[in-house]
Amino acid sequence: MSLKVTQSVYSSPILIVDREGTIGVPLVREIAKTHLTMLVSSKEPDEKSNVISVPFHKKIPIIPDNTFSHILVVYKGEKELIKAFPSFLKKARENSGVFVLITDIFHYKESFLEILEKQYEKVHVVVVGDLFSPSLDLNSSPINHLLSSAKTYGRLRLTNSGLGLLYPVALADVVEGIIASVFGAADRSAEYLLYQKHPVTELAVARDLQKKYPLLQIDFMKAKKDKTHYSLSQRGTHLFSPSYPLAQRLTQIDLSHTKLGMQAVLQKKSPAFSPIRFPRIQRFAIPFLAFLFIALLPLIVSIAAAFAGGAFLLRGQDELKNGGLAQSAMSLKTSHDLFLLADNSATFIQSGLSILGIEKGVVGFQDTIHTGEQVSQAFYDGLNAGLLLQKVFKGEEKDPKAAFLVASDKLKSSFTIIQGLQAEKKLPQAIAERLEVYQRPISLILNTLDTYPKLLGFEGKKKYLVLFQNNAELRAGGGFIGSFAVLSIEQAKIGDLRIYDVYDADGQMKTPLDPPFEFQRYLGSSHLFMRDSNYSIDFPTGASEVAKMYNLEMGEKVDGVIAIDTTFLSELIGITGTLSVPDYNETLTKSNFYIKMQGYAQKDFFPGSTKKKDFLRSVQESLMSKLENGEISEQQLLLLASRMTEEKHLLFAFPESSVQKLFTLNNASSSVLEKREKSNSKYLDFIGLSEENLGENKSNYFIKRSLDQKIIIDGEGTVTQRLQVAYKNTSPQKTELGGDYEAYIRLLTPASATLKEVLVDNVSQIITPAVTTSRIFAARSFRAPGGIEIEERVESGRKVTGFYVVIPAGATKKVSLSYTLQDKVPVDLSVFDYDLLVFKQPGTLSDPYRIELSYPMAIKLFKSNMPISDLGGKLVGEGKLSTDKDFVFTFSKR
Repeated sequence: MSLKVTQSVYSSPILIVDREGTIGVPLVREIAKTHLTMLVSSKEPDEKSNVISVPFHKKIPIIPDNTFSHILVVYKGEKELIKAFPSFLKKARENSGVFVLITDIFHYKESFLEILEKQYEKVHVVVVGDLFSPSLDLNSSPINHLLSSAKTYGRLRLTNSGLGLLYPVALADVVEGIIASVFGAADRSAEYLLYQKHPVTELAVARDLQKKYPLLQIDFMKAKKDKTHYSLSQRGTHLFSPSYPLAQRLTQIDLSHTKLGMQAVLQKKSPAFSPIRFPRIQRFAIPFLAFLFIALLPLIVSIAAAFAGGAFLLRGQDELKNGGLAQSAMSLKTSHDLFLLADNSATFIQSGLSILGIEKGVVGFQDTIHTGEQVSQAFYDGLNAGLLLQKVFKGEEKDPKAAFLVASDKLKSSFTIIQGLQAEKKLPQAIAERLEVYQRPISLILNTLDTYPKLLGFEGKKKYLVLFQNNAELRAGGGFIGSFAVLSIEQAKIGDLRIYDVYDADGQMKTPLDPPFEFQRYLGSSHLFMRDSNYSIDFPTGASEVAKMYNLEMGEKVDGVIAIDTTFLSELIGITGTLSVPDYNETLTKSNFYIKMQGYAQKDFFPGSTKKKDFLRSVQESLMSKLENGEISEQQLLLLASRMTEEKHLLFAFPESSVQKLFTLNNASSSVLEKREKSNSKYLDFIGLSEENLGENKSNYFIKRSLDQKIIIDGEGTVTQRLQVAYKNTSPQKTELGGDYEAYIRLLTPASATLKEVLVDNVSQIITPAVTTSRIFAARSFRAPGGIEIEERVESGRKVTGFYVVIPAGATKKVSLSYTLQDKVPVDLSVFDYDLLVFKQPGTLSDPYRIELSYPMAIKLFKSNMPISDLGGKLVGEGKLSTDKDFVFTFSKR
């Protein structure tokens, strides 16, 4: 049953989840003064007004289904919370709320936090130090061990020379810091650190306490090494100043009523810490040998079962890789059963060893077994989900929607377990390496899984427009739309796939629409048709225009647009090795597909010809035959689809905003809309290039381009940039496919950019406004102005600078554009990020890209998310622009 909470005069309630209640209870005490607050905890809040309490003991209870503006989760290693994170993130996304993860320096995992941030943009992280409070009721930790020994024995126990490092922070300051960071400064950073940047020593803390309690004595204990492990953030913003009043906070703790234990009273010192000693064999020989005999058999069983479980786990993965789903499922089930047997045997051994007090020796082994059990269970659940989905897609399930939802839950559970093990670095190396290649498709599936019931037609038949875009004739959306198909799907079962030549639709256009000015002026178009309708640099916007044109021409609405280009089709044929097309007596390969297809498309072409669509239909039938015969594995298709989506040769767009948002956020729609989170300490920069081939040829098949970007940040934070694009047209002078590359090029920058200079082959050009009015440029008396005509506008939040250029066949040409940005980099901050997103146009291949960033000597590079050479005042990097690139450079003052 779905629970509902009646809201008060406050807008949206705030949800706080903290099993221990250490932070949650005092946090509620403050937040409830202004907001309706729900606390999920094992502790009852002392504040009752404006607070709803939900008990949380062994497992997370049902949480009322309200709209929450903020969801705050306190995480201290609880496994049930890790499993629940996807649900919390989903809830935050649905509410467009903020998800706040509060953890401490003992449980902080940067890799795990990166996973959360990729799944949802409104994720904030608060990392707290070693908590203490006057009540001394906190969990055991280094600072609390020190305070507890002072309270109990009147002595301060220091390790070795007392130089062990501590990060103590008062609970009251942490609560205040959380409220300030989450509600008062959410635009500053995505991660906040509530502990001092520089630690203090145990001895320094002891001296501060002795100032108020002079009778406190200090004991130095010998220890081989400090066992405390701190996991400190390297990227967060410290909220406490260097002058944090630690001594004042410590002296607020009441240690005056010290209760000395009997041993402390008699010996005037605290009990000594001594290592565990094994009992002498002479004294316990008979019971020890008897125990050893009893324990030996379970030990052998546990070790053998564990090794066998690991072997079957790897075997199951190999079978899965080779397409043997049923065999893989059997191996994974056997692996799980063996790990379970090993775990039970290890538990028996541990209980026996506890008699001697040495049970810790088997704990590590048992943790390894438990990890193996989790991995095998996760893979087994995931594989069962895959087998169930196969039946759904084949129409073999009586209730396909229910089966699909069951499979979805299994997939989510499986992914959550694996991600949790990865975050805790418990995943075996061999498994982690095999999973690495699947990270991108797994992430895409997991993040968009909730949209599939709608997209797969469980709520009614769906129709999707599939565009075949020829990226040898480049357009903003990926390529010239030469053909298209209409795909129907209902209850997850694919129906008809009707393939058309684009002129089948364009010939039925009855509503005259004006094309963009560049199509009118340089292509000679007088009306807009479907074939030219993907002119928007933002693919979801362009796809909406294509769907509109299809509706006008064919009188049919579609529920989404899927775009694939010739690169995708070539790669698809590539995973088959060779593809036989009997109808045309052709054998296709990855390398010859485009030439063969274009031959059928262009030979004796006339509007209304069926040659191209008939050839594509035969190719599609041959591919489906190979898939049905098991010659193409689902794993190969999954990896290919994921890579092609990331490289923008496969794109998705849907009219429903909530669905489209998920695909946009997961980079499956080539959107130029801003997805990054803004803050005062992060400078967001953007650059992209979009080209349209207006020469009515396939010259992009012969075009080689390279991009060279130079960025200068001066001492005031002003940014000046220059982008140089070098083109080489390798097309022969006379060819049916190639020729001169007549390109309309658009540079995408932040809206505040101001163009300063344009160079063509290193010669500065006279910049004049582009003539975009058709009645002017269509007049017989029209003469183009001198220099280079520049069109400027703002589209999808980006400054668009457009111009026309021709790269003749067999020639090379360099085009450079220089500009400045109005917004300044915050070089005055102690730490800041310069975030550059480089947009890759759909349909383009892996163009060489070089970046050079010069920065003032008053700052230095702290870290970078990508490989870069720091030459001192200049960063240099180069690679291939096969996908969008998001460079994040963190600078700090020298």
